[in-house]
Amino acid sequence: MHKRNYDKYTWKNNKLFYFDTDTGARLMKDRKYPNMYRFRSVDNIASDIFNLVRAKDNGIKDTLYLHNQAILAEGQNAPLPLYHPTQNNASVSL
Repeated sequence: MHKRNYDKYTWKNNKLFYFDTDTGARLMKDRKYPNMYRFRSVDNIASDIFNLVRAKDNGIKDTLYLHNQAILAEGQNAPLPLYHPTQNNASVSL
């Protein structure tokens, strides 16, 4: 069972990649506050608004969490949890 690492994710043109594979996560400018951003996660949930650096960081953390949970669930034949680390502006240390 091989967990993924934070430093293997990169943003290219508002798309999040794991090495050269598009993860499906996206950055979007907020409609009301043009200098603020949201990220849309791989499970199609939009985040709260953040500045660009925090939106990118939280987008990677959320995607990394979901990918690692999927890897763990695969090995245990368990369903994915409904908890997302960035919901309700909660901070998570990985």
